[in-house]
Amino acid sequence: MLEPWLFGTERKLLDLLGSGRLPHALILSGTQGIGLQQISQSLIAAALCQNPASDGSACGECKSCRLRVLGNHEDYHELSVPDERASIGVEQVRQLCPRLYTTPQRAPRQVAYIRAPELMTPAASNALLKTLEEPPVRTLLLLETHALRSLLPTIRSRAVAVEVAVPELSIARSWLQQRFPAVSAGEIDLALLLSGDAPFAAAGNLEPSNRALHAERIARLHSALFEPTGVLRWLRSERAQVSLVRALLIRLLAPDPWSTQRQLPVHAAAIVGLTQQLNSSSLYRANAALWRAQAQSGSGLREDLQLMQIMSSLRPIQSSA
Repeated sequence: MLEPWLFGTERKLLDLLGSGRLPHALILSGTQGIGLQQISQSLIAAALCQNPASDGSACGECKSCRLRVLGNHEDYHELSVPDERASIGVEQVRQLCPRLYTTPQRAPRQVAYIRAPELMTPAASNALLKTLEEPPVRTLLLLETHALRSLLPTIRSRAVAVEVAVPELSIARSWLQQRFPAVSAGEIDLALLLSGDAPFAAAGNLEPSNRALHAERIARLHSALFEPTGVLRWLRSERAQVSLVRALLIRLLAPDPWSTQRQLPVHAAAIVGLTQQLNSSSLYRANAALWRAQAQSGSGLREDLQLMQIMSSLRPIQSSA
């Protein structure tokens, strides 16, 4: 059984698969830490199963299901960034595509699962286009990404995008409270805030060592934004924490970033005042810089320089403090 905020998307995809209406190419997208891989694995299992259950899910008992669990299913193909590299290369895609045109050996279809397709090189993306344009019969291509806008428009236009939304605050909070009963409501809300309301990422933030660390970082960020040299000094100490800053800025730029439903510890509540001092021009500049940084993620550009550009867009905060 999937987590409650994932069940609706899983049910929709399994129903399409069972009725024969599932597109040949899907892009599953959502925030980092929301649980995309759970949906992907459920759909892949069902697509390979020889005897699906009445609800469309995999039976878990047929030969095809057992081979998938063992990791040596001849009709299943997975692409991801190799450990020693920073991108998915063209040779990986060229090796994959011809296999999809072969007759499935055991499963009802060939299944290709591409994780982090935004990290494909331009040549790799172009090599995949022909297969997307002229898809082989009895094939499912599943692309899973946390950066949909970073995919080439030609890739996005040839597949159906399915976005998994973050759950309502009450659902995410309840899920985390069950797993961390000793943690206060304020710290749970802070963990969700730092993760963009993605529950699995928030769970990582609630590990004891991370909770104290995040409190220190937020306090330093709050101080840095109001000091002439504060941002530079803060960046030097936080070069490895770009993801944290992006999460904070995403929340700052949200339509209602500080919901009245959310509780925050004292050390985090101080930053709420920043949102009241952002004018529209600084918001637009910061938003544009944030999108550029996200689009360039994994491109090899120095993340601290990208971050400096984002933070400099928010400098009007200081003059109005």
